[in-house]
Amino acid sequence: MFSGIKEFWKKQDTLEKKFFWMFFSVCCICAVFSSIANLVEQVGLVTSIICFCGCVFCIAVGVFAYKTSMYSVSCFCIVFLFSGLVFPALFLLCGGMQSGMPLFLLAGPFISAFIENKKLKAWGLFISLLGFFTALGLMWYFPEFTHSPKSPNVMYFDIAMSFVTVGVGIFAVCNYALSMYKLEWMKREALLNKLDHLSKCDSQTGLYNRGYFVQKFENMDWRQKERAYIALFCIDGFRDVNDLYGHLFGDDVICRIAESLRQNVDESQGEIAVRYGSESFVYMMVADSEVEAYSKADKIREMVNLLNWPEKPSFHITVSGGFIACNGADPLNPVSLLRKVDELLYESKPSAPNRIRSKIS
Repeated sequence: MFSGIKEFWKKQDTLEKKFFWMFFSVCCICAVFSSIANLVEQVGLVTSIICFCGCVFCIAVGVFAYKTSMYSVSCFCIVFLFSGLVFPALFLLCGGMQSGMPLFLLAGPFISAFIENKKLKAWGLFISLLGFFTALGLMWYFPEFTHSPKSPNVMYFDIAMSFVTVGVGIFAVCNYALSMYKLEWMKREALLNKLDHLSKCDSQTGLYNRGYFVQKFENMDWRQKERAYIALFCIDGFRDVNDLYGHLFGDDVICRIAESLRQNVDESQGEIAVRYGSESFVYMMVADSEVEAYSKADKIREMVNLLNWPEKPSFHITVSGGFIACNGADPLNPVSLLRKVDELLYESKPSAPNRIRSKIS
């Protein structure tokens, strides 16, 4: 039975459905126990019959909700039944303000707050208030309508049980609502983080994309650019790799080179690695001198030079690179700087691949 309930609960894919079945279960359980408690307290057979009829009607509403998926209407029916009919009647029959029924009358506005349909939500609140003030007015102007409790012990027991029932019910629903809110918030944050990652990262290599590189460069202040260098790497003969070994192997080559580049990046210093084109990469690095910048760029070239593929032992890949300082006299924008380093790289690359070239702007 418990496995069946668990499977049924998993199928409730919206908060509206889950909250309805929570209210449905609580109302049915409360109606059954109230029927038994009224018999034990000897309040009267009529009150037990009213509670039992309320339970039967609540089950009918549950069947209606299951068949039609009209959960807002079904939730409103429960509010109308209990706050508009059952609770006001029990309020008069069980002792009015000298009973625990005022606590149960709080359930109407509470459940109405969870109705998704705004019109039904407002009507639910109105009926809940109308039911309470009608019962209170009858008690005030027609005291003979109100049945006094048989003894103080019965009254205190009824108030205590009502407080426990209503208190535990409100606690359970609010606790679950907050848990669902936290879960939805975490899902939303995860989705936003994923979208943010996709917007600024290359999906194949995981490196940053060109758009993020341009944005980051433009947001740098002049003090950061004083120590910044931009290195551009291009895979030597990559088109031949795709032609000879296939595009899947070519993708693996790109990812391996991207990983070599990523291992040398120190993001805490503001460095980033970028997939700039199909076979080109940008490394924005921080160095105190051109010599240090050259050393960093050449280290990446050497790491790529040492890459190997056991399934293709004869295969060897290299990269050519060039770098330029960001503190030159020209307008400090990534397009002009990359154009310079690109010209520097491709002027001599065909005759001398697998090298690092430098130029101070």
